[in-house]
Amino acid sequence: MAFNSRTQVSFRYLNDIPLYETEKPFIYESNVSYDKKPVSNVHQDLYPVSLENIRGREQDFSCDEQGFSFLRHSSSIDLTKNTQDSVAYILENTKILEDMFQADRVICYDIRRRSSEQNRKEVTAIPENTFDKPRLPAPPVYAVHIGWCHIKTLADFKKSDHTRYGGFHRARRHLTDEEIAEYIDSGKWRIRVVNTWRPIKTIDSSPLALCDPHTVDENDLVETDLVSEDYVGETYSLKYNPKHRFFWLKDQQPDELCVFVTFDSLNSRPGARITTCPHTSFDNIWADPAAPPRQSIEVRSLVLNYLGTTSEACKR
Repeated sequence: MAFNSRTQVSFRYLNDIPLYETEKPFIYESNVSYDKKPVSNVHQDLYPVSLENIRGREQDFSCDEQGFSFLRHSSSIDLTKNTQDSVAYILENTKILEDMFQADRVICYDIRRRSSEQNRKEVTAIPENTFDKPRLPAPPVYAVHIGWCHIKTLADFKKSDHTRYGGFHRARRHLTDEEIAEYIDSGKWRIRVVNTWRPIKTIDSSPLALCDPHTVDENDLVETDLVSEDYVGETYSLKYNPKHRFFWLKDQQPDELCVFVTFDSLNSRPGARITTCPHTSFDNIWADPAAPPRQSIEVRSLVLNYLGTTSEACKR
Protein backbone atom coordinates (compact mmCIF):
# COMPACT_ATOMS: atom_id res chain seq x y z
CA MET A 1 0.00 0.00 0.00
CA ALA A 2 1.29 3.47 -0.88
CA PHE A 3 2.25 5.65 2.08
CA ASN A 4 0.80 9.14 2.57
CA SER A 5 1.57 11.55 5.41
CA ARG A 6 -2.12 11.49 6.39
CA THR A 7 -4.32 8.49 5.83
CA GLN A 8 -7.12 6.45 7.37
CA VAL A 9 -6.39 3.34 9.41
CA SER A 10 -8.31 1.32 12.00
CA PHE A 11 -7.77 1.47 15.77
CA ARG A 12 -9.39 -0.54 18.52
CA TYR A 13 -11.92 1.26 20.76
CA LEU A 14 -14.28 0.32 23.55
CA ASN A 15 -17.73 -0.36 22.14
CA ASP A 16 -20.49 1.99 23.27
CA ILE A 17 -23.03 -0.60 24.40
CA PRO A 18 -25.89 -0.68 26.97
CA LEU A 19 -23.91 -3.07 29.19
CA TYR A 20 -21.80 -0.18 30.48
CA GLU A 21 -24.84 1.69 31.71
CA THR A 22 -25.06 -0.85 34.56
CA GLU A 23 -21.58 -2.40 34.64
CA LYS A 24 -18.20 -0.75 34.80
CA PRO A 25 -15.70 -2.13 32.25
CA PHE A 26 -13.00 -4.22 33.89
CA ILE A 27 -10.05 -6.42 33.02
CA TYR A 28 -8.67 -8.97 35.48
CA GLU A 29 -5.11 -10.17 34.87
CA SER A 30 -3.13 -12.08 37.45
CA ASN A 31 0.12 -10.61 38.72
CA VAL A 32 1.02 -13.94 40.29
CA SER A 33 0.79 -16.49 37.49
CA TYR A 34 0.36 -16.44 33.71
CA ASP A 35 -1.52 -19.74 34.10
CA LYS A 36 -4.54 -17.80 35.34
CA LYS A 37 -6.70 -16.75 32.43
CA PRO A 38 -7.72 -13.09 32.13
CA VAL A 39 -11.39 -12.23 32.78
CA SER A 40 -13.08 -9.17 31.31
CA ASN A 41 -16.35 -7.60 30.24
CA VAL A 42 -14.56 -5.28 27.82
CA HIS A 43 -15.91 -5.38 24.27
CA GLN A 44 -13.86 -3.65 21.60
CA ASP A 45 -13.93 -3.22 17.87
CA LEU A 46 -11.95 -1.56 15.09
CA TYR A 47 -12.98 1.91 13.93
CA PRO A 48 -11.56 4.18 11.19
CA VAL A 49 -9.33 7.04 12.34
CA SER A 50 -7.23 9.78 10.77
CA LEU A 51 -3.51 9.10 11.23
CA GLU A 52 -0.78 11.56 10.29
CA ASN A 53 2.98 11.09 10.12
CA ILE A 54 4.70 14.09 11.72
CA ARG A 55 8.24 13.36 10.59
CA GLY A 56 9.89 16.61 9.61
CA ARG A 57 7.71 18.74 11.87
CA GLU A 58 8.17 17.13 15.25
CA GLN A 59 8.85 20.61 16.68
CA ASP A 60 5.17 21.53 16.10
CA PHE A 61 4.08 19.25 18.96
CA SER A 62 4.57 19.76 22.69
CA CYS A 63 3.45 18.23 25.97
CA ASP A 64 1.79 21.53 26.95
CA GLU A 65 -0.34 21.69 23.79
CA GLN A 66 -0.87 18.15 22.48
CA GLY A 67 0.19 16.14 25.52
CA PHE A 68 3.19 14.63 23.72
CA SER A 69 6.48 15.56 22.09
CA PHE A 70 9.46 13.96 20.38
CA LEU A 71 13.06 14.84 21.10
CA ARG A 72 16.43 13.66 19.94
CA HIS A 73 18.40 11.88 22.63
CA SER A 74 20.95 9.10 22.28
CA SER A 75 21.03 6.92 25.36
CA SER A 76 24.40 6.08 26.88
CA ILE A 77 22.98 2.68 27.89
CA ASP A 78 23.10 -0.34 25.58
CA LEU A 79 19.40 -1.19 25.55
CA THR A 80 19.81 -4.15 23.19
CA LYS A 81 21.02 -6.19 26.16
CA ASN A 82 18.36 -7.64 28.46
CA THR A 83 20.76 -7.07 31.33
CA GLN A 84 21.05 -3.34 30.75
CA ASP A 85 21.67 -1.07 33.73
CA SER A 86 18.10 -0.04 34.59
CA VAL A 87 19.16 2.32 37.35
CA ALA A 88 21.50 4.21 35.04
CA TYR A 89 18.79 4.45 32.39
CA ILE A 90 16.31 5.77 34.97
CA LEU A 91 18.80 8.43 36.09
CA GLU A 92 19.28 9.39 32.45
CA ASN A 93 15.50 9.76 32.00
CA THR A 94 15.22 11.75 35.22
CA LYS A 95 17.67 14.32 33.88
CA ILE A 96 15.74 14.54 30.58
CA LEU A 97 12.47 15.28 32.40
CA GLU A 98 14.07 17.74 34.82
CA ASP A 99 15.36 19.75 31.87
CA MET A 100 12.28 19.37 29.67
CA PHE A 101 9.69 20.33 32.30
CA GLN A 102 11.96 22.54 34.43
CA ALA A 103 10.90 20.19 37.20
CA ASP A 104 11.79 20.65 40.83
CA ARG A 105 11.70 16.91 41.32
CA VAL A 106 11.25 13.77 39.22
CA ILE A 107 10.45 10.37 40.74
CA CYS A 108 10.58 7.28 38.52
CA TYR A 109 8.25 4.52 39.69
CA ASP A 110 8.22 2.01 36.83
CA ILE A 111 10.39 0.75 33.97
CA ARG A 112 9.30 -1.86 31.47
CA ARG A 113 10.13 -3.31 28.11
CA ARG A 114 7.59 -4.26 25.48
CA SER A 115 7.91 -6.71 22.63
CA SER A 116 5.38 -7.69 19.99
CA GLU A 117 6.84 -11.21 19.91
CA GLN A 118 6.40 -11.84 23.63
CA ASN A 119 5.19 -15.38 24.20
CA ARG A 120 4.31 -16.25 27.77
CA LYS A 121 2.79 -19.68 27.24
CA GLU A 122 5.79 -21.42 28.79
CA VAL A 123 6.05 -18.97 31.70
CA THR A 124 4.00 -19.48 34.83
CA ALA A 125 5.49 -17.48 37.72
CA ILE A 126 5.57 -13.70 37.36
CA PRO A 127 8.69 -12.20 38.97
CA GLU A 128 8.55 -9.02 40.97
CA ASN A 129 9.22 -5.93 38.86
CA THR A 130 12.24 -4.25 40.43
CA PHE A 131 14.70 -1.79 38.93
CA ASP A 132 17.58 -4.27 39.09
CA LYS A 133 15.48 -7.19 37.81
CA PRO A 134 12.73 -5.93 35.46
CA ARG A 135 9.97 -8.31 34.41
CA LEU A 136 9.82 -10.04 31.09
CA PRO A 137 8.78 -7.74 28.24
CA ALA A 138 5.07 -7.05 28.08
CA PRO A 139 3.15 -7.08 24.78
CA PRO A 140 2.07 -3.78 23.21
CA VAL A 141 -1.42 -2.47 24.06
CA TYR A 142 -3.64 -2.46 20.97
CA ALA A 143 -6.47 -0.28 22.28
CA VAL A 144 -6.94 3.46 22.62
CA HIS A 145 -6.47 4.40 26.27
CA ILE A 146 -4.95 6.86 28.72
CA GLY A 147 -2.44 4.98 30.88
CA TRP A 148 -2.58 3.72 34.44
CA CYS A 149 -4.04 6.75 36.14
CA HIS A 150 -5.53 5.56 39.40
CA ILE A 151 -4.31 2.85 41.76
CA LYS A 152 -6.03 1.61 44.91
CA THR A 153 -5.41 -1.27 47.27
CA LEU A 154 -8.28 -3.69 47.68
CA ALA A 155 -8.88 -2.26 51.16
CA ASP A 156 -9.65 1.11 49.53
CA PHE A 157 -11.68 -0.31 46.67
CA LYS A 158 -15.06 1.02 47.87
CA LYS A 159 -13.82 4.59 47.84
CA SER A 160 -15.17 6.56 44.89
CA ASP A 161 -12.61 8.62 43.01
CA HIS A 162 -12.73 9.96 39.47
CA THR A 163 -9.86 9.01 37.17
CA ARG A 164 -9.27 12.67 36.40
CA TYR A 165 -7.94 12.74 39.98
CA GLY A 166 -6.29 9.33 39.80
CA GLY A 167 -2.70 10.54 39.50
CA PHE A 168 -2.91 11.82 43.06
CA HIS A 169 -3.42 8.22 44.21
CA ARG A 170 -0.53 7.06 42.06
CA ALA A 171 1.67 9.77 43.61
CA ARG A 172 0.67 8.80 47.15
CA ARG A 173 1.93 5.27 46.56
CA HIS A 174 5.45 6.55 45.97
CA LEU A 175 5.75 9.35 48.53
CA THR A 176 6.39 9.41 52.27
CA ASP A 177 3.81 10.95 54.61
CA GLU A 178 5.93 14.09 54.80
CA GLU A 179 6.16 14.29 51.00
CA ILE A 180 2.40 13.76 50.63
CA ALA A 181 1.78 16.69 52.98
CA GLU A 182 4.12 18.88 50.95
CA TYR A 183 3.48 17.83 47.34
CA ILE A 184 -0.24 16.95 47.47
CA ASP A 185 -2.01 18.22 50.59
CA SER A 186 -0.52 21.72 50.37
CA GLY A 187 -1.91 22.29 46.85
CA LYS A 188 1.30 24.15 45.96
CA TRP A 189 2.65 21.63 43.48
CA ARG A 190 1.70 20.63 39.96
CA ILE A 191 1.90 16.85 39.56
CA ARG A 192 2.20 15.10 36.21
CA VAL A 193 2.60 11.45 35.34
CA VAL A 194 4.87 11.24 32.32
CA ASN A 195 5.90 8.33 30.11
CA THR A 196 9.22 8.39 28.25
CA TRP A 197 8.95 5.85 25.42
CA ARG A 198 11.95 4.75 23.36
CA PRO A 199 12.45 2.20 20.56
CA ILE A 200 15.22 -0.29 21.27
CA LYS A 201 15.54 -0.80 17.51
CA THR A 202 13.96 1.11 14.64
CA ILE A 203 10.19 0.71 14.87
CA ASP A 204 8.36 -0.80 11.91
CA SER A 205 6.00 -3.33 13.50
CA SER A 206 3.42 -2.19 16.08
CA PRO A 207 4.37 1.49 16.33
CA LEU A 208 2.90 3.98 18.81
CA ALA A 209 0.15 6.44 17.85
CA LEU A 210 -0.84 9.44 19.97
CA CYS A 211 -4.13 11.36 19.95
CA ASP A 212 -4.38 15.14 20.17
CA PRO A 213 -6.41 15.72 23.37
CA HIS A 214 -7.99 18.80 21.75
CA THR A 215 -10.02 16.34 19.67
CA VAL A 216 -11.24 14.33 22.68
CA ASP A 217 -14.59 14.97 24.32
CA GLU A 218 -15.18 14.26 28.00
CA ASN A 219 -17.92 11.80 27.00
CA ASP A 220 -15.37 9.74 25.06
CA LEU A 221 -13.67 8.69 28.31
CA VAL A 222 -14.83 5.55 30.13
CA GLU A 223 -13.33 4.61 33.48
CA THR A 224 -12.12 1.01 33.33
CA ASP A 225 -10.86 -1.10 36.24
CA LEU A 226 -7.64 -3.08 35.90
CA VAL A 227 -7.78 -5.76 38.58
CA SER A 228 -5.25 -8.19 40.02
CA GLU A 229 -4.89 -10.12 43.27
CA ASP A 230 -3.80 -7.18 45.41
CA TYR A 231 -4.85 -3.94 43.75
CA VAL A 232 -7.32 -2.21 41.48
CA GLY A 233 -6.00 0.22 38.90
CA GLU A 234 -8.21 2.57 36.95
CA THR A 235 -7.54 3.73 33.43
CA TYR A 236 -9.51 5.52 30.75
CA SER A 237 -10.74 3.46 27.81
CA LEU A 238 -12.01 5.55 24.93
CA LYS A 239 -15.19 5.30 22.92
CA TYR A 240 -14.92 6.02 19.22
CA ASN A 241 -15.26 9.60 18.07
CA PRO A 242 -14.61 10.43 14.39
CA LYS A 243 -13.12 13.78 15.49
CA HIS A 244 -10.09 12.07 17.04
CA ARG A 245 -6.83 12.91 15.28
CA PHE A 246 -3.85 10.61 15.72
CA PHE A 247 -0.18 11.15 14.98
CA TRP A 248 2.87 8.94 14.74
CA LEU A 249 6.55 9.14 13.82
CA LYS A 250 7.20 6.73 10.97
CA ASP A 251 10.35 4.61 11.31
CA GLN A 252 10.99 5.94 14.81
CA GLN A 253 14.64 5.46 15.77
CA PRO A 254 16.21 4.60 19.16
CA ASP A 255 17.46 8.20 19.48
CA GLU A 256 13.93 9.60 18.93
CA LEU A 257 12.37 9.68 22.37
CA CYS A 258 8.61 10.10 22.73
CA VAL A 259 7.48 11.87 25.91
CA PHE A 260 3.77 11.96 26.74
CA VAL A 261 1.61 12.95 29.71
CA THR A 262 -0.97 10.56 31.20
CA PHE A 263 -1.99 12.67 34.21
CA ASP A 264 -1.85 16.39 35.02
CA SER A 265 -3.18 17.75 38.32
CA LEU A 266 -4.19 20.98 36.57
CA ASN A 267 -6.81 18.95 34.66
CA SER A 268 -8.79 18.68 37.89
CA ARG A 269 -9.63 22.39 37.85
CA PRO A 270 -13.32 23.15 37.18
CA GLY A 271 -13.83 23.52 33.44
CA ALA A 272 -10.26 22.49 32.60
CA ARG A 273 -9.80 20.81 29.25
CA ILE A 274 -8.17 17.41 28.90
CA THR A 275 -4.44 17.71 28.26
CA THR A 276 -3.43 14.09 28.80
CA CYS A 277 -2.66 11.95 25.80
CA PRO A 278 -4.69 8.94 24.58
CA HIS A 279 -2.45 6.47 22.79
CA THR A 280 -2.32 3.00 21.29
CA SER A 281 -0.11 0.59 19.43
CA PHE A 282 -1.38 -0.45 16.02
CA ASP A 283 -0.76 -2.89 13.20
CA ASN A 284 1.35 -0.98 10.69
CA ILE A 285 -0.10 -1.67 7.24
CA TRP A 286 3.06 -0.22 5.65
CA ALA A 287 5.46 -2.47 7.55
CA ASP A 288 7.73 -4.83 5.69
CA PRO A 289 6.29 -8.36 6.14
CA ALA A 290 9.78 -9.45 7.20
CA ALA A 291 10.17 -6.61 9.71
CA PRO A 292 11.43 -7.67 13.13
CA PRO A 293 9.06 -7.52 16.12
CA ARG A 294 8.73 -4.22 17.92
CA GLN A 295 10.99 -3.74 20.91
CA SER A 296 10.65 -0.68 23.14
CA ILE A 297 11.36 0.51 26.66
CA GLU A 298 9.39 2.99 28.73
CA VAL A 299 9.88 4.77 32.04
CA ARG A 300 6.97 6.21 34.01
CA SER A 301 7.65 9.09 36.36
CA LEU A 302 6.08 11.67 38.64
CA VAL A 303 7.08 15.16 37.53
CA LEU A 304 6.70 17.80 40.26
CA ASN A 305 6.71 21.58 39.74
CA TYR A 306 6.36 24.13 42.52
CA LEU A 307 3.51 26.59 41.82
CA GLY A 308 4.28 28.99 44.63
CA THR A 309 0.66 29.60 45.54
CA THR A 310 -2.01 27.20 46.75
CA SER A 311 -4.27 25.75 44.05
CA GLU A 312 -7.33 23.82 45.19
CA ALA A 313 -7.11 21.89 41.90
CA CYS A 314 -3.76 20.44 42.99
CA LYS A 315 -5.03 19.17 46.35
CA ARG A 316 -6.54 15.72 46.84
